[in-house]
Amino acid sequence: MTIFGQIATLPAEQRVQLFRFAWDLVMSAFGTRQTLYERFFFGDPARFATTFYHRYDREACAQMVRRFLDSEQR
Repeated sequence: MTIFGQIATLPAEQRVQLFRFAWDLVMSAFGTRQTLYERFFFGDPARFATTFYHRYDREACAQMVRRFLDSEQR
C-alpha cells in the first residue's frame, strides 16, 4: 500500500492532524523561515553553486570520456 493509501485509511481526525502538521512544516511562518535559513546558511546559493562548479576537478570525467571515445574508434 502506498503512503497515499495509508493516509486515506486514517480516521478523519488523524488526517486533519497530519495535514495541519504538514502545513506547519512547509507553509507556516516558522516553516518558511526555516527553509530560508537553510537555503542561505552558507551564503548566496548562486555564488556557492558557481564556486563549487569552478573548483570541481573535471579531469577524471574527461579522461573517462576520452577512453570511451578512443575505444569506439578501434
